[in-house]
Amino acid sequence: MNSKFSSLLPFGKLRWRCSQRMTANRGTCFFLLSVLLPQVALSQDRTYNFKEQEPEGSFVGNIARDLNLEAIISDAIFQSLQYSILVYKDGDYFRIDPVNSDLFTRGVLDREEICPYDSQCVLELRVGARSETDLQKYSIVVNLLDINDNSPRFNQTTFTQPIPESVQVGKKYPLPGALDDDRGPGNSIQSYSIRPFNGLPNDGTFEVEFSQKLDGTSDVSLVVRRSLDRETRDNYNLVLTAVDGGSDPSPREGSMSIIVQVLDDNDHTPMFDQARYSVQVGENTVSGAVIITLTATDGDIGPNAALQYRLSVHQDASVARQFAVDRVTGELTARVALTSGSYTIIVEAVDGGSRQRVNQTVVEVTVIDTENNPPLITVDPLNEGSPWALISEEAKVDDLVAHVTVFDPDSGPNGAVLCYSQSAFFDLHPQEDNDYLVVVAKPLDREVTPEFRVTLFCEDSGSPKLNDTQVFDVLVKDENDNPPILRDGGDVTVQFPENNTINDVVTLIEATDADSGENAALRFSLLDNSGGFFQIPQGSNVLLCSRVLDRETNDSHVVKVLVQDGGDPPKSATGTVTISLQDVNDVAPKFFQASDADEGRNGEVRYILARQNSSLFNLDPVLGDLVTLRELTTKDVGVYNLTVTASDAGAAPLSTTKKFSVVVKVDPGMKAVKGDDNNAAIAIGLVCGTALLAAAVIAVVCYVKRRDKSTSGKGKPLRYLDTAVENNSSSPRILDVTQLEGLNHYGENKQEPNNNITFSNGTEPYAKYSVPKLSVGYPGVSCSKVVTNDDQKLGSSNRRDERQNKALQDRT
Repeated sequence: MNSKFSSLLPFGKLRWRCSQRMTANRGTCFFLLSVLLPQVALSQDRTYNFKEQEPEGSFVGNIARDLNLEAIISDAIFQSLQYSILVYKDGDYFRIDPVNSDLFTRGVLDREEICPYDSQCVLELRVGARSETDLQKYSIVVNLLDINDNSPRFNQTTFTQPIPESVQVGKKYPLPGALDDDRGPGNSIQSYSIRPFNGLPNDGTFEVEFSQKLDGTSDVSLVVRRSLDRETRDNYNLVLTAVDGGSDPSPREGSMSIIVQVLDDNDHTPMFDQARYSVQVGENTVSGAVIITLTATDGDIGPNAALQYRLSVHQDASVARQFAVDRVTGELTARVALTSGSYTIIVEAVDGGSRQRVNQTVVEVTVIDTENNPPLITVDPLNEGSPWALISEEAKVDDLVAHVTVFDPDSGPNGAVLCYSQSAFFDLHPQEDNDYLVVVAKPLDREVTPEFRVTLFCEDSGSPKLNDTQVFDVLVKDENDNPPILRDGGDVTVQFPENNTINDVVTLIEATDADSGENAALRFSLLDNSGGFFQIPQGSNVLLCSRVLDRETNDSHVVKVLVQDGGDPPKSATGTVTISLQDVNDVAPKFFQASDADEGRNGEVRYILARQNSSLFNLDPVLGDLVTLRELTTKDVGVYNLTVTASDAGAAPLSTTKKFSVVVKVDPGMKAVKGDDNNAAIAIGLVCGTALLAAAVIAVVCYVKRRDKSTSGKGKPLRYLDTAVENNSSSPRILDVTQLEGLNHYGENKQEPNNNITFSNGTEPYAKYSVPKLSVGYPGVSCSKVVTNDDQKLGSSNRRDERQNKALQDRT
């Protein structure tokens, strides 16, 4: 159904509904339309009258209001309509507001420029009203009304007309007519007048007559009303004035000077044998083919009757490109191969008089459709002048993409055209008048296919069938349908050395977003920065340190990261970055209680006893236990100065050296009593005492106790002489071993307040002595340490591993 019918009450709303339910209710719609169409088949959708020369952007009319669309279309559809001027005839002279349908001029409309030779200037355009799934066309006609903005004008300022003195009264001489570009009713030339040049009253010798011709010009004649006497007066200076009939704003006029020379004259105008010619030719007429031969005659004789033929210059320039007339024979020929349609040609016959006289005739040429022409496809992408169409990736099936017009000049089967889309994602929905809508056929995904090249194919039903192919691009508009994705699922662990510099780069937070543009513009920030230790600068994805990190204080940090895209609304993702601090060998071992706050090999402590001290004592290199290599005797009484070095296993080892003394002496509070054999062996009790001095000398005191070495008394309990005086008694006491535990002074010697160990009877080789252990650490770190003035840092160290620490604690 023609789109112009849809705007008329009450049939417009029916058109929209039928379009939307065409498949389900095809029979009902066809019945209703077939009943209603005859009443509206000859109607125009809307005609406007608009004056020329109005300023650019002048309001012409409101399409929706003037077509009463709101009353005939459902409110939901009406509110969603988008209006546009379709590609058709005179649409370029206008623009339309796409929302409220106000129609405006694109520029100043000059009727004389647009329709220079037409008595009526009719501009035709088509307006499309587009919903999400449909497009309705409305035929709009604008009558461009003429205003009287042009004055009559002559092509020359002076004209000389020779007239023989023997002229008969009533003789007429042709004069150049004036031209008036205005063609509106009353605005064209309405009259001519003539008067003497000097302003004197007209003496009646001459009059002027005129008649308008088909092309808007005039035949003007100077009429002799009195006999002329050249001897009395051989010339006349006259003024010819042309006046139009305009009243908007007022009549206009133009003048030309006429000089009449009294001579003889050519007084006949050529005459065609027909005032109008009509001829039909086939579409197979080729260039140079003769269409018709024109004939004209002239009542004059001699040169005044020598006729020539020509095309009028006051007609459409396309006529001269398509046709030609032989100036002598009058044959009208085709310059190019003609297509079916009608052509109007104005031909002139000109005599050879000294002042040429001209006559015109009209030739109507009708070209009959005898050839099959291919269809021509025109695609309007509905994208504000862009050569490609734009569609959202969230568009639904049957959403509108573009408008297609197919033109075929042929008739019958040669002009019956069928069109197809060769893209699986887009389809063609046929409309009326060889119009089609390109619609979405399948769901779109920009991340899979961001653009399509759509090929349209149209073929007529002629024999042979002729076709046309048109290709256009469809760009898929991105929507924010993909969230950011962090690398490795968002959970990342990085190794980072301690003792860093502020603003050192920890790592790059890497993420991707499958969308494009702002929808893929990512912004990174921290949800939790682990107590202010880290930051991400604005506009960056770099994780930086805000503070100096110390592995011995905290060996790892966890930060939570947020990444958001630039969509509206934005999509986001979160992740976790675990920073595991790498140890730097920055702490040396420290005495007391051997340990190293570093980790790995940097914290593995080894103990070395100086070689000169190794004849009597041995030092466990891992645990730091000091042991004797044999039993101690009275011969071993004395002071032994030992040197111990604690060294870690770092690549550049760190170490600390300490010196301490072991004192071996007889217990001053006990003496063994002689038994059966006065030979007594020395039993050793070794009490190790430590004193951390400024010189870093540690003293270990070992007490030697006697025991009975008699073979017969082997295993016999020893008795001891208590030389201490109690209760002012001068007699020493003899005690056995069971009585020793009750003596406070012995207990005091046995357990020194500085953790020394006293060896009891039967001390065996490799008896273990408590030796001060080593430790390393950092100020403020919770680990045992003693810092002395003579600590020497000799290299790098590592902390002992957990199993060594546990073994050391168990044995201690």
